[in-house]
Amino acid sequence: MSGTRFEEILSALSFTNLKRSSYKDRFWEVQQMVKAWNNHTKENFYPSWVSCLGESMSIWLTKSMCPGWVFCPQKPNPHGNEYHSICCGKSRILYAAEMVEGKDRQKECPVDPPTTEH
Repeated sequence: MSGTRFEEILSALSFTNLKRSSYKDRFWEVQQMVKAWNNHTKENFYPSWVSCLGESMSIWLTKSMCPGWVFCPQKPNPHGNEYHSICCGKSRILYAAEMVEGKDRQKECPVDPPTTEH
């Protein structure tokens, strides 16, 4: 696939159907997806008695393209977004995640951002 074709496809992809907030929210494009994942697993997945809490990294090499970019030198892949997550210890299925927004979280952002269309 050519680079141009890839860019055309990438420009049509979206993780949300929400409109941009009136305040500056660098995470608005992914919040709905993360919340939908958490709600879906809450309704459809029953973890075993063994749960593992952890921190996960979503790899990003370019700081300028990634809101919430962090550097954690103790991680195998230290650049990117950090998530707090909980997994079932028996099935190894991640059933809840929360993005660490850190200093990029705006004061105006609600604690529980909206997930329905405006």
